[in-house]
Amino acid sequence: MRGIGRGSLAAVMAAASLGVAASAGADEGPVVLGQQQRAPILTLDPFHGSLALSGLFANQSNTGSGQSLKSTDTLLQEQLTLATGGGIVSKNLVDWHASVTAGLNEESVQGQSSTGQTGSSFGYITAYDLSATMLKTTEFPVSVFAQQAQQYVSNSFAGLLQDTTSSYGARCSITSRPSCPLR
Repeated sequence: MRGIGRGSLAAVMAAASLGVAASAGADEGPVVLGQQQRAPILTLDPFHGSLALSGLFANQSNTGSGQSLKSTDTLLQEQLTLATGGGIVSKNLVDWHASVTAGLNEESVQGQSSTGQTGSSFGYITAYDLSATMLKTTEFPVSVFAQQAQQYVSNSFAGLLQDTTSSYGARCSITSRPSCPLR
């Protein structure tokens, strides 16, 4: 009788564990054997962006030695920036980010000086920031970047000067791992 009781108890426990396993499997969805789902080669993060409107007004005046110099410079800029990022195969293999700014600028210069400068100009703005980090989780991660930015420099009694800075580069780091794992 003792042997029958143990067998019955084992059967009840086996049925209960099968019921728990079946209910856990029902929550997770179907299990497919023999098929492996591949991750996409290129992942793309959601785009985000901004719209900016900025202006600059410079009014300069100088009198002395019987001369009077005046200069007025007005600059308006409209900029749209879009940015995104993602990974190639995995973000641990290649993690990339990109940002592009495009827009228009309108400048008006009016001056009363010996040169008598007056005029207006219409132009465009371009800026970008591209970067990628490869093998991020290894001992030898490599980063590459390309950037371009634009800004304006104000000079006395002259129109604004547009300063465009471009930079390109790469960096390879060597990171060491602890020789004995922390416990």
